[in-house]
Amino acid sequence: MAELILGIVAVPGAVVAFVDYGKIILKTVDSFKNAPAVIQPVRHFGLKLSEGKLKLSLELARRAYSSPDVDRGLKDALEDHTRKLRSLILEVDASLTKLFDKSGKVRRYYVSLIGERRLQLLVKSLRLWQSDFSNTILLLEMKQRGGPASVPGQIPTHKPVLVEQRYVTDVNTGAEIREVASILTRHLSTNTTSSGGDNYGILKCVGHRNEEHSEIIFELPDGYEKPRMLRDVIVADQGERYGGGHTLDDRLRLARQLSNSVLAVFRSGLVHKNIRTNTILMLTERPNTDKDGLDEGPGLGTPFLTSWTMLRTATGLTSGPGDGDYQNNLYRHPKRQGLQPEERYNVGHDIYSLGGFLLEISLWEPFFTAEGCHSNLFRKTAVDKGYLPADEVDPMSKLTSVWVATNVLRVLAEKEVPPRMGTAFSRLIVACLTCLEGGMGGVDCFKSNTSEAAVRFNQLVSQSFTIT
Repeated sequence: MAELILGIVAVPGAVVAFVDYGKIILKTVDSFKNAPAVIQPVRHFGLKLSEGKLKLSLELARRAYSSPDVDRGLKDALEDHTRKLRSLILEVDASLTKLFDKSGKVRRYYVSLIGERRLQLLVKSLRLWQSDFSNTILLLEMKQRGGPASVPGQIPTHKPVLVEQRYVTDVNTGAEIREVASILTRHLSTNTTSSGGDNYGILKCVGHRNEEHSEIIFELPDGYEKPRMLRDVIVADQGERYGGGHTLDDRLRLARQLSNSVLAVFRSGLVHKNIRTNTILMLTERPNTDKDGLDEGPGLGTPFLTSWTMLRTATGLTSGPGDGDYQNNLYRHPKRQGLQPEERYNVGHDIYSLGGFLLEISLWEPFFTAEGCHSNLFRKTAVDKGYLPADEVDPMSKLTSVWVATNVLRVLAEKEVPPRMGTAFSRLIVACLTCLEGGMGGVDCFKSNTSEAAVRFNQLVSQSFTIT
């Protein structure tokens, strides 16, 4: 049946076929007698495909593909998603056929030996496809959006909030904070109502105020608890076995969610300028037995980007000097370090920062000790590569030099990450650290902040997380 329905592979016709097959999935699963629990996530997928928000996203993709105003790169991405979904639906059809005999009864011996594991892997693939597809759909929505909306004047007090402060340095500070809050409000109103309601790791901005400090107020989501910064989580795990006992899937899922958060910033035509492990808020989700089986939460918690006071539009001018904090500089591109950065900020600089962040997740140890010294691994790598004499009495001056720090990060990504997190993840980190030097292809789209940069980044991330 699936082969017949999915004979059309072009995007417009395939979308109609996908929706039709979602109805068939629902009808097929509901007709089975005593269906095993492992089949329910497939039913959820069929429901979303036939009448849920996934159907709405597919219809948006169909219209966009036929529009002459949509970039060729986005259309190519939609074609890739269409091919992948077609293959997945064929797998669903084959799996459902093998689980049951002609009378609709479960083939329990087959299920216990092969069928259950096969369906679990298929559900993971469906979840990954949904995440990748949602990212592309939101890129399309970004092209259709206008300017930022105004910030609500009433700041709610009945829910817990996160308040970010910025010292008033001149008469422009208040105006800059108002602009940031306005951009965030518009951005989040889109994310929380699109493509399944994903928040993409960005808290809801509910307002701003200018008193002794300029402040941006974020509402913490319902159903979460135990707020901690990610760096504190990593520090607390030191002395435990590698990874703090967290599974590889949990750490890869964490990395994927943060990559999606950064992509959400790009989609909105923004640059964050402050991506580090100590600007990531981790919240633990309370157990929810009603949750959709396609949407697994990470065992480590859910990450949220914070520290938004430096946020700017990607085309806006960066104001103010840099800073000389050597710990912050480690996450910055070489040409964005120091009091007088060499280059105007662009999305490639955020991607570089993400590379440093992903490297720290891979190693699962902080780059710096509590005393502010470089970690033993960082220093040992510098010594092994000849960047630092083993008997150096003042290692700080050499380890904080731009050339040494940048090269140590890349060596760690190439040598330490593959045995810990896999070769594909290592390649992703190296590509992030070198994206402005050709690590993701041509560099012009990253410097000019075009949608092509977001498409390339999304494709690379998708290829790097095929096992989560």
